[in-house]
Amino acid sequence: MRTFALLSFLCFCAAGAAAQPAKPERELADIEQQLKERRHEEARLRDEAKEREKEVAALRRRMIETADALQQAELRIVEINRETDRLEKQEGDIEVSLAAQQESLGDVLAALQSIERARPPALL
Repeated sequence: MRTFALLSFLCFCAAGAAAQPAKPERELADIEQQLKERRHEEARLRDEAKEREKEVAALRRRMIETADALQQAELRIVEINRETDRLEKQEGDIEVSLAAQQESLGDVLAALQSIERARPPALL
């Protein structure tokens, strides 16, 4: 019985000793796999960051273009307002001139009507 116990113990130790080298190799393989996965994830994240940087740069360019377009539109609005003011003043001047001409034409028409009524007799 002692022999059996001793043999069992030796087999158990031998099995444990054989399993021990396999366990660190397995742990090493697991760690290497995790490291490989992390490197892959890091590379993916680096690529994603580069893409985001490109997107940000494109958005900045679009914002600058939009700001330029907005400034141009504002300048055009100012020009249009100035032109509108100039045309409104010109319209006012023309209305005053037309009113004066209308009054003059009214005087001329009244004079012509007066001449028509007081026409000298026709010479025959």
